Amino acid sequence: MGYEIQAIIAKVSTLSLFSCSCQYAKVSTLKQGFGLIPVVDRLFDELQSHHQYGVLQSTDFDGFYRLSAVAYLSKEVSKSAPVAYIEAEFHGGTGTQSSIAWTNNCVSFGPEHSADAINKVLRHLGVKAIGLADEFDSLGLGNNRHTERWFRPGNN
Repeated sequence: MGYEIQAIIAKVSTLSLFSCSCQYAKVSTLKQGFGLIPVVDRLFDELQSHHQYGVLQSTDFDGFYRLSAVAYLSKEVSKSAPVAYIEAEFHGGTGTQSSIAWTNNCVSFGPEHSADAINKVLRHLGVKAIGLADEFDSLGLGNNRHTERWFRPGNN
């Protein structure tokens, strides 16, 4: 069974800034006061159309699938609090993870492409590992195996 996610992660209060400016920015709450906005096709298209002239162009973003549309708004929102973007795709036990974060309108972490990229950026945001669980599991990121499922009603 596969796993894939493309999402913006920050404190829930910070993510409300996204949802105010984007119709398809649905905040799903996680543990420890964090939340995520799943970057589903509708949100990706919306961000591209709204920020097509403000999209950041950088080789630092190579290796990401949807970062080009997410980066501009994430950078802007990070003026109020840290914001991270994560991607992962796994099938049959193999796959990739990527992450990046912004604080005060600047990249503050990454870009990271490694087997532990998501846990590293979560630690950067202040997520705490609980018991034997790592940061990923402590937030509940394994609750849905596909980005689109985070967007469905009832996943808050």
